[in-house]
Amino acid sequence: HVPDPVHEWAPAGQRRRIPGRAVVLLDDPRAHDAVLSFHRQWLDLDKVLSANKDAATFPQWNDSLRQAMRTEADKLIEEVVFGSGDAKLKTLFTTTKTRVNAQLAPIYGVPAPAHDWDLVDLPADQRAGIVTNAAFLSSSAHQVFGSPVLRGVFALDRFLCESPPPPPPTVNTNPPDPADANAAQTNRQRFDQHATDPQCAGCHKLIDGVGDGLEGYDAIGQFRTPDNGEPVDDSGEVNGAAFQGGPGLAPLLASNEQVTRCVA
Repeated sequence: HVPDPVHEWAPAGQRRRIPGRAVVLLDDPRAHDAVLSFHRQWLDLDKVLSANKDAATFPQWNDSLRQAMRTEADKLIEEVVFGSGDAKLKTLFTTTKTRVNAQLAPIYGVPAPAHDWDLVDLPADQRAGIVTNAAFLSSSAHQVFGSPVLRGVFALDRFLCESPPPPPPTVNTNPPDPADANAAQTNRQRFDQHATDPQCAGCHKLIDGVGDGLEGYDAIGQFRTPDNGEPVDDSGEVNGAAFQGGPGLAPLLASNEQVTRCVA
């Protein structure tokens, strides 16, 4: 219970009235570090700093790009919570705005900003908040290809609190090898082979339903439409609801009460 919208706990000289707002914890300087610390842990944002990619496939991948992705993730959160956003979880999932530097702009397919880390608008048919963020997409991918399994497991665990069980010890968990006889298939088709194994099918129906919907992004988070000469199939399903691509997944998560309970 807050009887008066005043920081009674704040040091003298830092108390202020804000009409219509009784609780203004985010205005305390300590809130900034606390909010970022939570999101860094929840979204495992540091993982991108150790992600490795195939140099022949992604010559632009280097320490500088890793760090840019890591920095941008922080700046996205800051923008939603402390900047022009409304500090709502829904906005973190659905915003089409972020801050990029000249190195990161090509990953998102936008012109380099006039100044590094300017706020930019991303293509609304390609991007929506944290689920299409380059740091998340890059860290949940293999060296050459994206991984519907890694992306699906992460979304189920961190967004829905539905952690799938570990795979049986006898199952080969190595990613499909594109150099084998199935090289002509798309990435989705290669991973769909899990569904044919009775030991894997039950869990992978749930996991891949989410992860397949992010097939429109390669191993470093770039948007793509063809895959090995074939159209990308980024249709997915979460909790029985069908969606198309990252911009289709984001609003479903943003409006899902299970997600809000899970994050809380």
